[in-house]
Amino acid sequence: MVSDEHWRGWIAKHCWDLYSVVTSNFTVDYESYEKFCDIVPKVPDAGLFRVSIEFESAHVLEIREEYERKEHTVEVVNYSYVLREKTGKNILRADTEGRHPIDHMGHELPNPPHHLHDEQDRICYFTGQFNDFVERAKHSSTR
Repeated sequence: MVSDEHWRGWIAKHCWDLYSVVTSNFTVDYESYEKFCDIVPKVPDAGLFRVSIEFESAHVLEIREEYERKEHTVEVVNYSYVLREKTGKNILRADTEGRHPIDHMGHELPNPPHHLHDEQDRICYFTGQFNDFVERAKHSSTR
């Protein structure tokens, strides 16, 4: 089983890696940075990371990840990434919730439960990788 020290270190690094991906692609307000600093130390005890990051572009990125200790590693077992307008309207959402075996075109999804709800809330292929979501969100937020 992964030691407590390894667990805490992995989660802290992972959370800050997420933040780095976000700030490499978006301009983030200072309050979101402060919120991040407050939340990260609490994540290992809960096994859950949940944060909303506001962008200067009037958008919000919501990140929710659940972690589980495995024998020699730590895994993200469930997640939800949502790009929305500050008004609350969802633009993009990727998650592991629900079972969606096919996309909106009728093609079988190659890696369920990973999927993305696009701008029209259609089910689309998604890799399950946060970096890929941010890349798609970057293009969606400039429209």
